[in-house]
Amino acid sequence: MREGYRFKLVRPVDRFSDFVAPAGLTGTVALVTPEGGLWAMMDQYVPGAEHWANQIHWETIAEFRQDSEPLP
Repeated sequence: MREGYRFKLVRPVDRFSDFVAPAGLTGTVALVTPEGGLWAMMDQYVPGAEHWANQIHWETIAEFRQDSEPLP
């Protein structure tokens, strides 16, 4: 996984209690951490994700891959 990777969510991503990002949203991987986590900037506005600068965080790349698919 690398920064700049484009993807689409294939299922809702729940970041209780802040927000739920619905399936179908698109985004770009913004940061891959040395610990194996990942931050992605979403293309569409996600209500409730303002505190996270409209980004979604995954603890592991494996979790990210379960929630997303690559864009062509």
